Amino acid sequence: MIFDYGFSIPGKSHLQQDKPCQDAHYIRQLENGWFVGAVADGVGSCAHAEEGSAIAVKSAVDFVCECMPVDYSMISIKSMLRTAFNYALKQVYRHAEAAGQPAESYDTTLSLAIYDGSRIIYAHSGDGAVIGLTTFGQLVEIT
Repeated sequence: MIFDYGFSIPGKSHLQQDKPCQDAHYIRQLENGWFVGAVADGVGSCAHAEEGSAIAVKSAVDFVCECMPVDYSMISIKSMLRTAFNYALKQVYRHAEAAGQPAESYDTTLSLAIYDGSRIIYAHSGDGAVIGLTTFGQLVEIT
């Protein structure tokens, strides 16, 4: 059985300073049953990090869902993931330009994983990690 969920909790310093949570996550299931999920952690010192993280996860996951290689080969998927991360970055840049803000004010990390029921294919940028949960309830560090 596969299930998905996600949540973001603002830290104590965010609550004390009345700052928004700068985390974002987005999960979709492909028609073939695979899951694609991304998480991003906006850089706290950046004015629009919560927007950057939201744009990054949605852009990257949507790109993967729309552009998954039909041959499902590992080489093709890895190439597509590099393009998905570049696409997400461009979307953040476009948003910043339209808002008249410096792109750096939207800085965020981005981690994305594709799960096909037996293997995980991932891409990662920034600090943080991709963690898996085994059927025995153990957490396993993937990155």
